[in-house]
Amino acid sequence: KIGTKVEVANGCIIGAGCELNMAELLPDNTVIYGENCERRIQREKPSVQALQIDFLTKIMPNYHYLIKPNIQPRPQASIKK
Repeated sequence: KIGTKVEVANGCIIGAGCELNMAELLPDNTVIYGENCERRIQREKPSVQALQIDFLTKIMPNYHYLIKPNIQPRPQASIKK
């Protein structure tokens, strides 16, 4: 969980189960991990996840469905003169 006052910079990784509630700015390439939300700075930038992005771009439309409302349009009343 990341609080509303937390600013995450480029290349940051926040592990599952970690919570950041206090106002802070995470420096570039910060890794937060473990039960105690330990921190370290990566020496290298994380790899680009282009393959995952390409895969999700292709596969997500297959599983995204729009739910259409069951509202029927009212027929327009004819105006008699």
